[in-house]
Formats: sequence, C-alpha cells, structure tokens
Amino acid sequence: MRDETLAKERWEKVPAALSKLGYKELRDAQIPCVDRLFGGEDTFCILPTSGGKTLIGLMPTLVNEWRTVIFSPLIALMKDQVDGLCKKRVRAGMLNSNQSDTENWQELKDWDDGLTQVLYVAPERIANPQFRNVMRQNPPDFVIVDEAHVMSK
Repeated sequence: MRDETLAKERWEKVPAALSKLGYKELRDAQIPCVDRLFGGEDTFCILPTSGGKTLIGLMPTLVNEWRTVIFSPLIALMKDQVDGLCKKRVRAGMLNSNQSDTENWQELKDWDDGLTQVLYVAPERIANPQFRNVMRQNPPDFVIVDEAHVMSK
C-alpha cells in the first residue's frame, strides 16, 4: 500500500541526491517509477537502453541511505557504473567472473562490514554459498534486476 507521507518526505531529498550524482532533474519517464518506489510500492520499470534505469534505482538508495544490490549480467556496464559512482563518492563494488576470488571475497567482506552501499552482482553469483550467506547475514534494503533477461521462474 502506498504511503503518501513517506513519498513526500523522500521527494524533498531528491535535489541533494541528484546533485551528488551530477544531475539537475529526473527525466519525465523516470518520475513515475521513482514515485512508486518512494511510496513504498514494488515497481517494474521498463525503459529503453540509456533511458535512465540506473538513476531510478539510485534515487531511493541515496535518499534513504539504503544498501542496494543490483543484478546485472553486463560486466563492462558494472565496471563503468562502479567507477562512476566511486568518483561521485558513492561506495560501490561488484562481484563477477572478471575478478579474482580474492577480489570477490573482499567485495563481499566490504558489504558484510557495511562499507559498500551499492553492489553490482552477476546473476550466477546467486548460486555461490558465500554470497548467499553474506546476504542472509546483511540483506540489502533494496534489490534491482537491471536486465530483464536475467530473470526466470
């Protein structure tokens, strides 16, 4: 059920979050999705490539100071996103097959220690016992599936 009071409080924090990320405003297509999330509603958002889906997920993350896991199969996009977020002083990391086991373990440890706010995860990591254990101990506040083709029954 939508919480109008909560949504209003969250919208008041949007200018600061946008500024932190280097944006002036949301695009028209982003507003209804962000509004649903701010009102506490589960949201399924479909936008074209470069339509601003990442920003939709980052708004509730930054406004609420949440810890967010983003499932994405695109390793190059993960790296670009993580690099960009870190430059904007958002604590971000990633788990994928291009990193060593040691690097992935450090990313999990950073999440477990509360040092990571946004964690990009390759979908196959769901089968990893260490990943599942860390997520059980310190579950994300928000989960995003960034590419619809990573979903199945």
